[in-house]
Amino acid sequence: MNLFNAFRNGTRRELADADAPAPSAADADLTKRFERLNEHDAVTELGQLDQAALGAIETFERSHGDRPAVLNKLRYLRQPEPLPGYDRLEPDAIAEALAEVDTPTVKLVREYERKMQGRPSVLKAVSLALHQGADRQATKPASTVDAGQPLVVGNGLPIKVRPESGVDL
Repeated sequence: MNLFNAFRNGTRRELADADAPAPSAADADLTKRFERLNEHDAVTELGQLDQAALGAIETFERSHGDRPAVLNKLRYLRQPEPLPGYDRLEPDAIAEALAEVDTPTVKLVREYERKMQGRPSVLKAVSLALHQGADRQATKPASTVDAGQPLVVGNGLPIKVRPESGVDL
């Protein structure tokens, strides 16, 4: 059946299959398994998948099942990984990586881990990294004032000093 006839007859599956790239063998196995699951079980299982698998499921679900609860959960879970290759990292490797990143990235890892797998060891490493980041921030030296730069008050005007008293006005 050609694309025009599929459109005219309203067969969504044939329209989606006409434009969809061929899935890999692993994606095909995963989508077959998800196709057999009821809506509740499919939603429950989505949190254990990495972003690549979620993408394959989303493509399949939009073209075949189109179950609203599954699509809503996919919309919630799909986001960029907070660190490159995060989904393939073991908890120890994530803890090591957290020692080298800034606080906003650690917070992204926390949000991502809470949404996806919620592993206690990773969340503990995130908490420790946030605490250490706060300690590093507190031990940073205060900014120095350039001696040649005039001091200013809140309105941006320079502070005047009386030469005879040396007191700021």
